[in-house]
Amino acid sequence: MKIAEIAFKVKPGSQMYKNFFIQEEEETKFLALAFRFIDKYFGKECDHSFKIAPQLSVSMSSEEHEKFKPQLLKKVDVSGTRTIWTFRQKSDMNKKWQDEVCKHISEKRLYANRWWHFDFPGYGRKSVAMWDDGCGNVYGYYYAENANINEEALPKDIELIKLSQYYAAIENFESIGKKVEPAMKGYLANSKSCIYTVGYTDAEGKTQEIQFEISHECAYGTAVRKLIGKFNEFCKENNLTLDSLTYVKRADSNE
Repeated sequence: MKIAEIAFKVKPGSQMYKNFFIQEEEETKFLALAFRFIDKYFGKECDHSFKIAPQLSVSMSSEEHEKFKPQLLKKVDVSGTRTIWTFRQKSDMNKKWQDEVCKHISEKRLYANRWWHFDFPGYGRKSVAMWDDGCGNVYGYYYAENANINEEALPKDIELIKLSQYYAAIENFESIGKKVEPAMKGYLANSKSCIYTVGYTDAEGKTQEIQFEISHECAYGTAVRKLIGKFNEFCKENNLTLDSLTYVKRADSNE
């Protein structure tokens, strides 16, 4: 059995690169609409989880469950400690979900990059990953059994890198992320925005601060990368590097 394990960067400007960000953009658009929908029709007393799906599936309080019970399917999904209830396709709430959320979303864009790994050779057990560092770099990892890998068989949209380079990129991203994470402790994806204060060391070795507004209408990881990306742009404009970041605080936090 031949096993393939490769790491790569997606070439900027390529279709795979475009598809990655098209999908992320559409997912963020979906979340923004969904959060507003949840705020409109569900209570504030609990944090609601929901699926990015054409049929309304959401966690809810016991009171909400009792209220919507006639509209719900009997089958439930459990995510961690939460129960996700799905509304019947022809229910009033699902019709509202379709009208206020789904009809504003392009399914083609939402799944633009979902099956990228099908462009790679190999079958059987697979392990794949594709992610961006918030600074315009998109990295990928592909492991597959029963694969005969050669560069001619790989998509033209990628550039192979050493596995050591791939793991170094992860380590660098995580080192910056660790400075951001304390400010996002207790992060809630919702329809709000927050101001984050970034402390950094300037060219003269002095500590300075700058603020960025980050929308929470996205997943936690996306919010982290957005903040890193905004600071990275600031660094480029001021001849600094990401390493100059020393701390991050949420403006409404006393920490």
